[in-house]
Amino acid sequence: MEFKEFGILNFGKFNDEIIKFRSGINIIYGENEFGKSTIANFIDGIFYGFSRDSLKKRVRDELFEKCRPWNNSSYRGYIEINKESETYRIFRDFDADEVKILNKDTGLDLSSSRLLNKYSRIDQPGALFFDINRKVFKSTFFTGQEMIVPEEDAANDLKKKINNFATSLNENLNLNKVIDNMNRDIDKLGKDRKKSSQIGTLAQKLDRLEREKTAHLIDKENYLKLTKELKEKKDELKSLEVKYSGRRSYDIYKLKSEIENLKNNLDNDLKKYNMNDFERAIELNNEINSKSNRLDTYIVKGDAEAEYIDKDLCDDLENYKKAREKISELNINNYSKEMEFISVDMRNTKTKINLYILKIIVGIVLGICTIGVSFYADRKIFALVSIIFFVYSYFRTVKYNINKDLYMRLQDKLNKLKKLSIEKTGIKKNYDKYFISLMDKYSVKSIEELEDIFDEAEKNNARIKNQNEFNLLTKNRDEEQIKFLEKSITQDENKLRVIFEKYSVSNIRELRERFFDKREDNLELIISRKEDELMNLEKNFTPTDFYREESIEEIESNIRNKKLEISNLNGKVSSLEASVERLKDLEERSKYLEKRKSNLENRCESLTLARDKLLITIEKNRGSYLPKLKSSMEKILSAITSEKYKDIVIDKDFNIKILDMSVNKHTDVENLSLGTINQIYFSFRLAMAKILTNYDIPLVLDGSFDSYDDNRLRETMLFLKDYGQVLIFTSSKREIEILDDNKIDYNLINLR
Repeated sequence: MEFKEFGILNFGKFNDEIIKFRSGINIIYGENEFGKSTIANFIDGIFYGFSRDSLKKRVRDELFEKCRPWNNSSYRGYIEINKESETYRIFRDFDADEVKILNKDTGLDLSSSRLLNKYSRIDQPGALFFDINRKVFKSTFFTGQEMIVPEEDAANDLKKKINNFATSLNENLNLNKVIDNMNRDIDKLGKDRKKSSQIGTLAQKLDRLEREKTAHLIDKENYLKLTKELKEKKDELKSLEVKYSGRRSYDIYKLKSEIENLKNNLDNDLKKYNMNDFERAIELNNEINSKSNRLDTYIVKGDAEAEYIDKDLCDDLENYKKAREKISELNINNYSKEMEFISVDMRNTKTKINLYILKIIVGIVLGICTIGVSFYADRKIFALVSIIFFVYSYFRTVKYNINKDLYMRLQDKLNKLKKLSIEKTGIKKNYDKYFISLMDKYSVKSIEELEDIFDEAEKNNARIKNQNEFNLLTKNRDEEQIKFLEKSITQDENKLRVIFEKYSVSNIRELRERFFDKREDNLELIISRKEDELMNLEKNFTPTDFYREESIEEIESNIRNKKLEISNLNGKVSSLEASVERLKDLEERSKYLEKRKSNLENRCESLTLARDKLLITIEKNRGSYLPKLKSSMEKILSAITSEKYKDIVIDKDFNIKILDMSVNKHTDVENLSLGTINQIYFSFRLAMAKILTNYDIPLVLDGSFDSYDDNRLRETMLFLKDYGQVLIFTSSKREIEILDDNKIDYNLINLR
């Protein structure tokens, strides 16, 4: 796999920049701030976009704004690569996060491949072509300046990264720390016996709850006994209520029999006194009195006195409003401003007229001079040139006439506007005189005071108008109500007179004496009272079987006593309810804590199981990948150090020793120079790349050899000539000089 071409269309400082690459070593040379890091970021951006690896949401990283084009709104570019003898073009629009991938040999469009989103929500061609995510790419094949190991922590950092990769296949993921965190979490969760742990704390709380629950269990037993007794008393009360219903049914039956007997014994003479007539007469008399009182109210009320509006003031107010509106209309037309604009246009036009006069004179003079010169020099053919000047003068004359005509029209318009302005001023002066006369009439000193008087008058007129309309409406309604009441009273009096004539009386008092005082035996009234009593007994009552053993008074007494007993029991039950509720709360709290304790125990068990499996995985990975990593590192390190450092020893604690062939002795990595440590680090990265993928991916090195001396750099360049395609970004000419000295072919891209 090789990079063929970079099309940096709009990216950072670059605009429509095309860079071509070839197999082997490619040197991208330029001084600082010439764009080397920008091109390196372009590679990262095309293949992985400027977003953090995430399958959940899109999050931009800091490079997105850092690499935005300087002088262009678009933000895009492409890279052409050769993979398995086929050429692909990868285009990305960074603003829209749109990727287009085309196989230039077959025409196949790969823009919709699902592999693009294997590691992130945004499309990542690196996932499709390299089968690795961005972090792995930038820790293996893409070595930027930020990847250089700092001198003071070089050895420890190298040990950590080798340890991390050997156990997790990720140099930045320390599974030992994960194990430590899991152990801390397990210890924090603890067990029942460890009181300071989360599980132990819950166990203590549950123990205290159990002891408190015991004190409330006795109250619960008493509560259950009392509630059972209360239920029995309520059942007895229901039995008494059944007896009461039976006795009431029997009393209803007896009362109905008595009423029936009384009705059968009614004397025929008494039947002529119809109680309905008496009740109807009372009702009519009451209605007549009520309606008469209402009629008196309407008659006494009388008509409300009407208020009158000041017509003269209303006329002045109307004329004032019209005057103000007319002044507003006049103010809309700003003749002064228009005259000012026309005056400016006239001055400009006058200037143009004078200029055209000058041009006409110059053209005529030049034409005449040209003719004179041609005759004087005996070159009559040159006289034809004068035609140009005369034609020029002619067209300037046309322009002169146009502008002169425009000037005259502007002059006419200006005169009309002056006339209108004078008329406007005269009208406004007349209105000012009118306003002064109004101010004198109403004894005010300013327009504001006059407007206050008019505003108050307008509000008062509106109030008087509304009040008069309301009084008229009320008067009409009252007259209709008086007519209705008089008619209704007459009708009621006629009906009452019919009843009086039937019983030969003249008023209500005589009718009452006829029905009650003059009758010796009023059975009808007795029957009516008994029927009322029967109605009260039957109200909201459903008849049941008869009960005769006890009187209704005795049954009511037993019911009152039973309700008293129930009330006492309710008091005792209520006094225990708080304790029972507390017991219920304790039981619920206990269940909650038990569930929480169970969850923590399950979590502790899961963490323990996960930790044990992770330990097995660590040991398995260490046994599987550490030998491969060590072997690959040894080959690379030996090649880039001329076999000075060959054997690498890594113990169980990842302490690293290197065999120095010059002294035939293993040396701790802490005792090596920064340059040597960086060589080991470089070997480690290339070894990781061989393990993590089978693809022959181009190697991108951005300022990776700054800490190398000339000898180390020469050995590394000799190694890289056979590696495959390599892109080296540098601001030093050392790499170029070494390649030239050793006659190694390379492609130089010189940034300016």
